[in-house]
Amino acid sequence: MPVIIAGDMNTNTFNSNDKEEVKAAYTAFITETDRIYAPEKYEPLIKDSQNYGFNYADANVKGKLTRRKHKKGKEDLLLNLDWFFVKDLRCFEPGVVNTIFNNKELSGYQMEESEGIEISDHNAITLKVSLHK
Repeated sequence: MPVIIAGDMNTNTFNSNDKEEVKAAYTAFITETDRIYAPEKYEPLIKDSQNYGFNYADANVKGKLTRRKHKKGKEDLLLNLDWFFVKDLRCFEPGVVNTIFNNKELSGYQMEESEGIEISDHNAITLKVSLHK
């Protein structure tokens, strides 16, 4: 039976309950780019999903950034937390929709008062699928 599981999977690639690891994450994400581009090295969920027959590689944009973690006095920590896991479906056109309002992306609308407003701290992920034939 075809299955899609999607959402915020909290794949931080570090223990977000450990204050020291959270502090170290700001530096780690600069030097350890695999935390974004190859999170399966750090997150067992991804390998486990494959063991149960789910595809994530074709269903997601590689290296996508889906979460902005705000920290006072620091730049946002950008994370890859939101995923599609798909079974028995063909995946195409995975995408990420930025949830910081950008008036230039809406041709013909004048909504300057909304420019730069963060609609959510997570970007939305999108995907098209079809049944295997």
